[in-house]
Amino acid sequence: NDAITGFVVAGAIAGGLSTVSGHMLAISAAVANDVTEAFELDVTEDRKTQFGYASVLAAALVIALIALSPPAFLVVSILWAFAISAAAITPVIVLGVGSARVNRYGAIASSVVGFFVILILSPHAFSGIGAGGEGMTATLGMDAIMIGFPVAIITLVVVSLLTENIHVLKVDPDDNRALINEMHGYP
Repeated sequence: NDAITGFVVAGAIAGGLSTVSGHMLAISAAVANDVTEAFELDVTEDRKTQFGYASVLAAALVIALIALSPPAFLVVSILWAFAISAAAITPVIVLGVGSARVNRYGAIASSVVGFFVILILSPHAFSGIGAGGEGMTATLGMDAIMIGFPVAIITLVVVSLLTENIHVLKVDPDDNRALINEMHGYP
């Protein structure tokens, strides 16, 4: 259980660092371009670049100060977002790229079911309901993914297979197979 928690936390940290770096680039661009244009400052491109560097440094200092004692909602919301995306998006991406039998109806049902399973089993939405027992993963709401992910996969497969047989929906696995072959570069 601790090893799984470690992987989840490592993934959250990697995602957090990626998000922070993207925001720092956005801050730099905003200061370098938008602020100088909003105040109609007549500056050279080199000066705009220097403003961008200074704004990244200032943002990094603010972020570092917040990171010393992060608000609980920030950490929990990041981990909750990972759980929701794992249950609502990952099954569709993983199975959708490799299987011609997966279709849009199964994908939509899987995403909706995965989202609601995480929402219902998360201790942050409904405190009386939860998944798992004790420990950090239960407290953070990560145990819900152990139920939400397989339920989303099962929903994706079952709904996709059932809708193939409903002729009104016009689901054709051959069209899906051609799309998958095109994505992978197969003839």
